[in-house]
Amino acid sequence: MEEQIIEGSRFRKGLFAKTKVVFCERFDETSDIWNLDEHEHPFLEVMYFLNGGARVHSCGSELSLSVFDVVVYPENQPHHEEVDLSRTQEVVCLGFEIPANSGLDKIYRLTDFDSTLKWLFIELHRQFKSDNPDRHYIVEHLTHLLLFYLKNALESLENIEDPIRRVILYMHDNISKSLSIEKLTNIAHYSASYLNRRFKEETGNTPLNYLKQIKMNTAKKLLENNSLDLLNIAQMVGFEDPKYFSKIFSETFGLSPTAYRKKLTSHQ
Repeated sequence: MEEQIIEGSRFRKGLFAKTKVVFCERFDETSDIWNLDEHEHPFLEVMYFLNGGARVHSCGSELSLSVFDVVVYPENQPHHEEVDLSRTQEVVCLGFEIPANSGLDKIYRLTDFDSTLKWLFIELHRQFKSDNPDRHYIVEHLTHLLLFYLKNALESLENIEDPIRRVILYMHDNISKSLSIEKLTNIAHYSASYLNRRFKEETGNTPLNYLKQIKMNTAKKLLENNSLDLLNIAQMVGFEDPKYFSKIFSETFGLSPTAYRKKLTSHQ
């Protein structure tokens, strides 16, 4: 089945009031917390993949999840994950009890392109597990902030009437694929020449150059994860040939992927 982001309704107004964290765990492939059978929760569940990935099945649809992805499960939504526990996996999983209900009725996948959500997930978990006497207030604040970011991200997914925005969202959602200009024109329902002109007017770049920038910037983030080899990273951003990936990366940033990773390590 084709991968897709499943659209749903927006969060209800007043979402943040009296929201309570009822589940908060950070675990890896060795944990016994994993439940790979179909199940559901009476609370809103959100899961951030710090490492690894999964395939989620829900109501006849599938989502493919990878590093820096977040999956949002509404309350009482049946689902199950396919996870290869023989490979490195690390997730932060949070459950929120929302008195008025979230208002969501389908599953979403979000990609954390600027690491804002990553920081919030990790910090919320750290504070929740800490002995800080003021942790209740900090957790409450971080919860509201995280839900605010999730709300905005989910609502932005619904605003895809504009053809150029629709193309940009499709690029992000299919970053692991090799996309042609023909495919992008089909998404926008424009001719190639008109798409190039409109896209450049709105972004200052051509569609294919914009796509290359997305792929290369994502590759830079993936290189921060030392457990991912260059072949995996190349494939995750849509390059089957790691040598060609290295060539494009070097042309973009003036350093090879290997040299860039060594530079990151030397500054840690």
